[in-house]
Amino acid sequence: MDNGDADGGDGLQVVPAEFVVDASGKNTRVPEFLERLGVGAPEAEQDIINCFYSTMQHRVPPERRWQDKVMVICYAYRPFEDTYAAQYYTDSSRTILSTSLVAYNCYSPPRTAREFRAFADLMPSPVIGENIDGLEPASPIYNFRYPNMLRLRYEKKRNLPRALLAVGDAYTSADPVSGLGMSLALKEVREMQALLAKYGAGHRDLPRRYYRAIAKMADTAWFVIREQNLRFDWMKDVDKKRPFYFGVLTWYMDRVLELVHDDLDAYREFLAVVHLVKPPSALMRPRIASRVLGKWARTRLSGQKTLIARNYENHPIPAEPADQLVNA
Repeated sequence: MDNGDADGGDGLQVVPAEFVVDASGKNTRVPEFLERLGVGAPEAEQDIINCFYSTMQHRVPPERRWQDKVMVICYAYRPFEDTYAAQYYTDSSRTILSTSLVAYNCYSPPRTAREFRAFADLMPSPVIGENIDGLEPASPIYNFRYPNMLRLRYEKKRNLPRALLAVGDAYTSADPVSGLGMSLALKEVREMQALLAKYGAGHRDLPRRYYRAIAKMADTAWFVIREQNLRFDWMKDVDKKRPFYFGVLTWYMDRVLELVHDDLDAYREFLAVVHLVKPPSALMRPRIASRVLGKWARTRLSGQKTLIARNYENHPIPAEPADQLVNA
């Protein structure tokens, strides 16, 4: 605990505790402390994604406030696209329009209004940039760097410290575009509450049972996210990380995306998986799989191209990092 320099020492105060939860995020120092104590840090697994968020707000004139849509979201189809965007009003009077631009494999985000506008041109839709043309900036550019997804494998440690549990990004961090970080943390807290009620804070089996349970949740989240991230050839060690069935998996998920385009029931099932309500296997059950394969077969038999083929067969895969394109 940092106590300033009031006590004339080094500013650190030791506070005894019967139970400790590490919720300090991705930059947690607990593994470092465990190493110093001789317990050993947990095994770390990471995916380098070099993701950058850039957000800027603009003032909207009165004559335009009720002509725009409330929100515009642009998703990327990987690996052909590596940028995302979200644009929305921050207040009910629609005076401030917030624009968030996201890019993978990005090392230098926009720092001026001109660079931000050029960055917007890299988004999947030109609407994002057009919506801020002529608007007065209402904020500086806020940049947020997210270089890697990190997972600390506490469940693999045999000598787990008693009464010390990690939660949220201090255990497993998710790609921020997925939006799974908070959902995963809440599920972990719920599991922690149930185990504390059953065993108590000082029970020797609490850490082992806790990490065994939340490891399954993390497995699901990383499976969902990695299916998308591992499509990028530029990811470090991507060939080693791709499972042997990766080609079949991506082919099937592409067919799922084509189905949810016009099948509301399948779309709801897809969202349930993406939001960790249901396991990924829900998309492979007969009720959904028959629709997925049925639509693909009907498209092929009719001599038509699939939805993805029509939109991306002539679309090049980005060869340069996003910042190089902006500064070109």
